[in-house]
Amino acid sequence: MTCNDSLRSARAFLPLMAIAAAPLASADRLSGVWSGDRATLELTPHGGSFTEDCASTSIGPVVWRAGARRFTATGRKTTEGPGPQRADVAPKSVAVRFTGQFTGDRLDLNVGADGAPLAHYRLMPGRAVKRIRCL
Repeated sequence: MTCNDSLRSARAFLPLMAIAAAPLASADRLSGVWSGDRATLELTPHGGSFTEDCASTSIGPVVWRAGARRFTATGRKTTEGPGPQRADVAPKSVAVRFTGQFTGDRLDLNVGADGAPLAHYRLMPGRAVKRIRCL
């Protein structure tokens, strides 16, 4: 095999390598802080966190749908009550599922538990949000 043959073979694989890398690049580009009406999502290609007025959720691995700008993820939502939290009472926690759809610079996020929808959020990248902690 000559040097030119090796270069031609390598060039033939470059488009395939770019296609294989596309979902991760897309996930990297969509990662970051997304905020909306009293909610903030911090998203990475591998997980993240979601914070609402009276709850916080740790998000496990994110499943990206290549080319569709969609993702799904599961997490554990912990709710808080008003006032001081008792040390001898475990906080209420429930398994939740996230589905997200990116449209332009907006993220539509749905949160559900036990197969039922809990909430829908419209989030924007890099925005500050004011939350009122469990009054």
